Amino acid sequence: MHIKQGDTVEVISGEDRGARGEVQRVLIGKRVRSKRAARGGPLTVRDPNLDRVVVSGVNFIKKHQRRTGDVRTQVGIIERGELLLSANVDDVMRQARQRTLLCIRVSGQPDSAARLLEQSELVAEVELRDGLIVAALAEGVEDYGELSVLLVRAGHAIRLFREEEVNLETAFMTLTKGMTA
Repeated sequence: MHIKQGDTVEVISGEDRGARGEVQRVLIGKRVRSKRAARGGPLTVRDPNLDRVVVSGVNFIKKHQRRTGDVRTQVGIIERGELLLSANVDDVMRQARQRTLLCIRVSGQPDSAARLLEQSELVAEVELRDGLIVAALAEGVEDYGELSVLLVRAGHAIRLFREEEVNLETAFMTLTKGMTA
């Protein structure tokens, strides 16, 4: 599952469709295999169809709790978030980013490395900032491991190769289309 705790997600189906919230918990789905099929192997196997997430402010349930001796400390109507199928949420941060930006630093000549990246069909645009190469990937490109191989084969020693983090302020303005309260 590509969603992790702390990500901002949007519900894409169900009663709370369109609601956004932060992921509080992620539960990885597992199912029990029959003992006969699991002979010599694990008794449980990972099942992506059973993945669940708890999103703050979404899918609330009300539980009526009465006093039962001195065991329960909470009495009354208790609201809490219920589990959602992970298939019903979409990663909002991915929506906010128009395209993936790579930050690359090489030893030696960053100019020649930038020219080499510009020639690749995986890269749409290359910018050089104080020895740091910022490469914007072409539309629809998600696997960019080939670019590091290209640089190494050309004799460039890679010192840094990572995706640029999404700025939360920019993501918020993109998602709200610049509207503020």
